[in-house]
Amino acid sequence: DLMRAQPGGSLKPHAVEGKAGSLTAAYVALEAEEVTRGRSVAAAAFAPGEKEKGTRSLLVAYAPRNTRARGAAGRGMLLVWDLGAARRAITHAMTLEGSPTCVAWGPRRGSGTPAVVLCGTEEGALCAWDLREPAQRARMGDAADSGDGEDAAAFSALAKHGTAFRRPSYSTEGKILKCLGSPSAAGDAFGEPRGALVSVAAAAAEGPNPPGVSDRERLSGRFAFHVLALDADGNVDAHLVSELPRREAEDAAMADVGLRFGSRVRVTRAAAGIEYGDRKKKKTTAASRAFGMRVASLGGGAGVEF
Repeated sequence: DLMRAQPGGSLKPHAVEGKAGSLTAAYVALEAEEVTRGRSVAAAAFAPGEKEKGTRSLLVAYAPRNTRARGAAGRGMLLVWDLGAARRAITHAMTLEGSPTCVAWGPRRGSGTPAVVLCGTEEGALCAWDLREPAQRARMGDAADSGDGEDAAAFSALAKHGTAFRRPSYSTEGKILKCLGSPSAAGDAFGEPRGALVSVAAAAAEGPNPPGVSDRERLSGRFAFHVLALDADGNVDAHLVSELPRREAEDAAMADVGLRFGSRVRVTRAAAGIEYGDRKKKKTTAASRAFGMRVASLGGGAGVEF
């Protein structure tokens, strides 16, 4: 609460609440007390490609301080804030079972905000949300989530912003649990579970079509791009995030534990265990820990560098 002289008190003299264009000279408190209470900020990322009109979409991940808490307070949360609004506005609200550690936006298509947001978790899962999905499909509308207590307060607070919680369109969490619970899952597309993810990044959807995506499919408006996930031990996994045709998505949801019913976003691991950093140095330095990476185009979208 940096913009207030005292917690809950008046604004500092130099802080202008909700004033457009003042973000470089003033603090802005991104808070929704009923929703963010008992949480700490774990990561944040500005939406790409908004330079011509000013960056206004900020994705913020909130991790629960008490992971054993029940209801909304015990789940991870992502909020998209509109920094250009006259009042602090939440445009999207997402929730997940794990504790978020890193976030990223998918590539921008056209002139709008990217349609996909990504999140890595302390448990090693990768989650994706398609922000174009209808709210009534994505929101958590069962009795447990809309009942009494802290969940009800969070739902009421989000309703004032015209939005509601969304479950991940796709999550690898179920596949991780499958690997942990069954040795026969060794052949699963996601293989052995890894440590906490510390960085995720999307490669621009430019250049040649990703494997499995034809020119016709790409021209139809379906998206497909690669996402890299770095874990704390310095291993990088490459994933393909793609949009399935509606009929194929309905069939896939019957067998794929990661795909939520009603969603068309699928995450497929394309490469696993790419070593990041000096292997010899990591073996001799017990305290070594990876914490970030940068993805850059190497001309025509042909590759990336770490």
